Amino acid sequence: MPPNTDFQHRHGPWALVIALALAGCAQPERPDEAARWLGQARFEQAPPASAPATNPASERWWLHVGGEPLDHLVTLGLQRNLDVGVAWTRVLEARAGAVAQGSAQWPTLSLEGAGVNRRSGLPEPVKQGRPDTRAWQASLNLGWELDLFGRNRMATQAAQQDVLRSEAGVAGARLMLIGDICSQYLLHQGALQRLRTMAQLIDHQSAIVRAVAHRVREGEATAIDLATAQARLDELQAQREPLHTLRVLTRARLLTLTAASPTELDPWLNAPGPQAQRHTPPDLMPPGQPPELLARRPDLIAARAAWLAEQARLAVARTDLLPRFFISLVTGRQDLRLNGMDLSPVSFHESALAFAMPLFTAGRVQAGIDMQDAALQRAALQYEQAARQALEDVESALADARQSRAQAEHLARALAAREQAAARGDRLLAEGQIGQIDRLALAQAQRAAELQHTDALERAWLARVRLHSALGGGWQSAPQHQIETQMEARSTETQP
Repeated sequence: MPPNTDFQHRHGPWALVIALALAGCAQPERPDEAARWLGQARFEQAPPASAPATNPASERWWLHVGGEPLDHLVTLGLQRNLDVGVAWTRVLEARAGAVAQGSAQWPTLSLEGAGVNRRSGLPEPVKQGRPDTRAWQASLNLGWELDLFGRNRMATQAAQQDVLRSEAGVAGARLMLIGDICSQYLLHQGALQRLRTMAQLIDHQSAIVRAVAHRVREGEATAIDLATAQARLDELQAQREPLHTLRVLTRARLLTLTAASPTELDPWLNAPGPQAQRHTPPDLMPPGQPPELLARRPDLIAARAAWLAEQARLAVARTDLLPRFFISLVTGRQDLRLNGMDLSPVSFHESALAFAMPLFTAGRVQAGIDMQDAALQRAALQYEQAARQALEDVESALADARQSRAQAEHLARALAAREQAAARGDRLLAEGQIGQIDRLALAQAQRAAELQHTDALERAWLARVRLHSALGGGWQSAPQHQIETQMEARSTETQP
């Protein structure tokens, strides 16, 4: 569209000023490079497209990990955790700041009043035109900065993005809290299970020591055999101490995370773990998950909000080169008395239109724009860095989950073989084909396999928790395109 030459002719340089102002306000947003990069990325460690879609996600995914006891601990933590509470105060602060910044787009109205009572006992010639005065006045004052170039509007948008970032901080604190509670609970339950198995191992080894001592007395074994058996017993007893320490540390950590008292925590912490923890976790997430799923991670939401806030602040900084317009209105009434003469109450009114525009700032305004542009570039890089880190977290969590799950499956088969061998040993002992020491050795091998299996299950479930956290709390039960296809198929089937 050609320029309005008549407008330029009538208003002179103001036309150029306004045109430049509007051009400055029309700065396009910078492209979302992080979102574009996520759209091109792929989960390399995800299952192939031919894998079955199993284990749909649940909103309360930790129920699959620890059942009702863990759910109770997570609920306590979400209600009482101090880190979450501190993050929530930041939300309240950011919301108040957004309200305060948004108020700049509206006029301000104030009521003012004043009273003056000035008297002098001097004669009239000496007063020199300064009469005795008594005045009372009240007025309504209105002030408004006309947001012609979007300065206040963009500042409000920046404040709203700060609110979104603080809310994402709360979500991130909650997600981290849930993952920490799940991990500590799994470690505590694993320590309890290993202590029970260790107690059985120690009982078996004690029986072996007694049997070897009896054989030494009968001349069927040497003192070296007895010393070896006793050393093994001492080693097993020593292995219990780190487990007791781990149990104490995880309990103390859970007390801090949940802000609960021991009487509130211990009944749920000592409750039997769910049956699911005694089995290998389900298969990995369904295939075809889009990397855009990571966009719901709180840290990515916060990074994107920070980037958008810096964009808005850069637009605000650029308006410092443009004029600012102000309107002020004052209206009121006053009652005046001069030298004892009462004047009737009178009204007064005042209106003003003002503008301010920088002409020479020695580079201060441009320096502020350059600083804000650098802040925007830093926010964009941090946003992309957060996106790349999120994908790395998922890839490593997927690899860990796959490896630990496979290891748990192998050790489960080894444990089953050890159990069969121990059961056969019981039969052979009853038939008199082996001795008591050989049967105890088979039972010990079974308990050792149980310890290894418990360790593997713990690692597998911890990897499961890590994967949930890396994905921002879970995954889609099926790829979105599959969901849409299924919905279309159902709607077609229901049509007459």
